[in-house]
Amino acid sequence: MSERDPMVHIRMSAELRESLQEKAREANRSMNAEIVLRLETSLSPYSPVPLLIAGSGDISSPEQELVGMWRSMDSEARHAFWLLARRLSGTNPPEI
Repeated sequence: MSERDPMVHIRMSAELRESLQEKAREANRSMNAEIVLRLETSLSPYSPVPLLIAGSGDISSPEQELVGMWRSMDSEARHAFWLLARRLSGTNPPEI
């Protein structure tokens, strides 16, 4: 990130801020880096977040476990996982 990147000021609850601070601290990142990473991840074509936001009711325990695994992966692991899942499901992986 450069100093020329635009700055954005947002409001959030104290609880959300504390949660983000804790996650950033655990990952040894700044708050800014944590927020940017989470936003980039949620907008990635490989992210399960849009599916969860769209909501099709409750998700099962195995689905929750997969989401938890996904969230613990870095972007390279997520990409590999996505390609493997697409191959196993019989769909063609996206061209990247």
